[in-house]
Amino acid sequence: MKSRCFPAPFRTAGVRAASAVLIAAFVSGCAGEVKGPEVVPVRGTVKRGDAPVAGARVTFMPTAPKVNPAGGVTDANGGYQIFYGSRAGLPVGDYKVTISQLVTPDGKPFEAKEGELDAGQLKMQGKVKEGLPPKYSDPSKTELTFKVEAGGTKSADFNLQN
Repeated sequence: MKSRCFPAPFRTAGVRAASAVLIAAFVSGCAGEVKGPEVVPVRGTVKRGDAPVAGARVTFMPTAPKVNPAGGVTDANGGYQIFYGSRAGLPVGDYKVTISQLVTPDGKPFEAKEGELDAGQLKMQGKVKEGLPPKYSDPSKTELTFKVEAGGTKSADFNLQN
């Protein structure tokens, strides 16, 4: 007996089963359920001396396994909020932190434009360079650390020295 639930190309049992799995995965993915560890809010500021560091990428790299890095970008006042995927915050734990600020060859903050090459390509072409020392911007050399406590923080502040 022919199945009337599926068009002709979808009448084999294997294709029907695969289609059902894909539909179930799509529907469950749209349910709004967020998977992953619980996160707590993390906000702060980045300054260099007394001046805010605008347009810098702040990245928190976990020291614990099975937790992904997360980051945010500083605003004109040096303020930032960390996002773990689409969720605001980070899982509780210890982190190494990098702060990277790309600048043009004349030292002005670099502002990315829609459709522009990525930062790595722009660096190779000499159109941008890292504006902060490796002790802040290089993941293998960073001296910055932060412990995220239960309840989160609004004071994950970093005052960078030259």
